[in-house]
Amino acid sequence: MKTYIAKRHFDLLLILEKENEWISSNDLGSLLNLSNKTIQKEIRILNQLLPSDWKIEMTNGIGYLLKQPFSESVKLKFVAEEDLLTYNILNLIIKKEVTNLTELADKIFHSLTTMHRTIQNINSNLKNCYDVEIIDRPLRLSGSEHNMRHLIFDGKSFINCTYNDLESIILKNKELDVFLNTYIHLNISLYNKSIFYIYLDVIIQRIKEGYEIESYPEKVIHNAMKTNLYERIEPLFSYIENTYHVKLSLNERIHLYYHFIQLDVHLIESYESDFFKDENNTNRTFLNLVDYLSSQFNLNFKSSSSFLINAFNIYHLNMHFTNFLNSKKKPKKYYFEDIIKHHNLPLERFTLLCEEWGYKNNVTFTKHTLISLLLLIKEFNLIHAKANVFIVKSHSFILNNLLLTELKRELSSKVNFLQCEPSFIDDFEQVKKPIDLIISDIVLPYEFSQIPQIHISKYVTEKNLAIIRKVINDVIKEKEILTLKLPSEHKKTISN
Repeated sequence: MKTYIAKRHFDLLLILEKENEWISSNDLGSLLNLSNKTIQKEIRILNQLLPSDWKIEMTNGIGYLLKQPFSESVKLKFVAEEDLLTYNILNLIIKKEVTNLTELADKIFHSLTTMHRTIQNINSNLKNCYDVEIIDRPLRLSGSEHNMRHLIFDGKSFINCTYNDLESIILKNKELDVFLNTYIHLNISLYNKSIFYIYLDVIIQRIKEGYEIESYPEKVIHNAMKTNLYERIEPLFSYIENTYHVKLSLNERIHLYYHFIQLDVHLIESYESDFFKDENNTNRTFLNLVDYLSSQFNLNFKSSSSFLINAFNIYHLNMHFTNFLNSKKKPKKYYFEDIIKHHNLPLERFTLLCEEWGYKNNVTFTKHTLISLLLLIKEFNLIHAKANVFIVKSHSFILNNLLLTELKRELSSKVNFLQCEPSFIDDFEQVKKPIDLIISDIVLPYEFSQIPQIHISKYVTEKNLAIIRKVINDVIKEKEILTLKLPSEHKKTISN
C-alpha cells in the first residue's frame, strides 16, 4: 500500500536512500535549498509519518541515515501528494472533463485563488520540461504534438509506476507481445516492453483524436527507411493499423522507428571470439574508440565482453540519434542535468575527449550517446576501483572481529580489507597493494605516514563505528570518481 507524503518529504527520502550512508544536515540543506533548522524539523516530522519498519537515524556530529526494509524503495512505498495532484489536474484537462478554472477548482476541491497559484506552479514546470503550458478560455494544453505526447506518456508512466501496474500492461498487450517475439524477433527487456506499450497507447489515442506528429525532413526519413531496424519493424506498422483501427502516416511510422531506437533495442547480445576481427569500417572505428577511451581512463575496457557489447550497441545507434536530433529543435539542458548530477559524471571533460577523437575519425556524438557511454564506463570503473583498507591488528586491537565482520558485510563489494598482525617491522614489507586508508591502534613505520589513517585509541562505540564507516565511504567516493586525461586541443563537433 502506498503512503502519501509531501513533496519535500519525498525528496528528502530520495536523497537519504540514494546516499545510503550518513549525511550531514548541511549537505541535505544544500541539496534541498533549506536551512539546517528546517532540515532537522522536517526529519522529526517525517520520522512520525514513516511506517514502523522505516526510520531515519540521527547522530550528533555525523548526520542522518535512512533505515528501510531491504525489499522496499522510496518510489515503491511513497507518493508525493503534489505530484499526484499535478497528474490529476493534467488528466482532467487532457480528457477535456473541465473547460475553465472554476470547474477545475470544484473538481479537486480547491479555492479559485489556490487553483490560480497551483496552475502557475504547474505551468512553470511544464514550460521548463516540455515547452508546454496550460491556457484558459477554454482550459487546454498548448504545445507541439511531439511535446504533448511526451507529457502524456510521462503522466501514464507515473501513474502506472505509482500503482505498480507494469505487469498488467504486458498482459494487456500479450498478442502484440507474441507478434514482436515471433514475427519481428526483437529483443526488448520486459521493462522496455511496458514502456513501449504505454507510448503506443498514447500514439493511438492521439491519432484517434485527430492529432498527427510533426513532419520530419526528407533526409531524416530517407536515412531511417534504409536501415536494417526499419526493415525489421515494418510489419509492425500493418499490425498496428489492423489491430487498433488507425492509419499510420509516414511521419508516424518514422516516429515509431525512432522510439524503438530509444528503447535500447540491442543490435548484438553476444558475439563470437572473432566478431570484432571483421575488418569492416564500423568495427575498426569502434575498436579504435575503445582503445582511445582505455588510454584516457587508464582502464582495460577490452577485458570485459559485456562492456564491448553495450558500448558497440551505443556506438552503432549513435548515428541514428544524430540524424534524429539534428532534425529537431535542440533539446534543452535540463533533459540531462539530473542524470549528470545524480551520477557525478565528468561530461564536459569527456565531451572534449570525444570531440577530439570524433574530429579525427569523422564521427559526431550526441549528448545522449556521451552520457550513455559515461554511465557504462562508470559501471565498469565501480567494479574495478575497489578501495584498499589496511587493518593493522596488535594483540590488543580494539576493533574486534565482530565489528570487522560487520564492516566487511556492508562494504566488501567496494572495499578490499587487507589485514596484518605484525610481530616485527619487517612484516609490513608483505603489503604490496597501494593503500587508500589505514585502521590501526599502533604507530606505523614512516613510509605509511602519508596515507590517511584512523587511529583507534579507545573502546569502539556505535558513534566511533559510524565515523569509521563515514571515512571509508569518503574513500570509496574518491576511488569511484572517473579520472581522465584532458586533450591539449580539440575541434568542436558535438551535436546537442
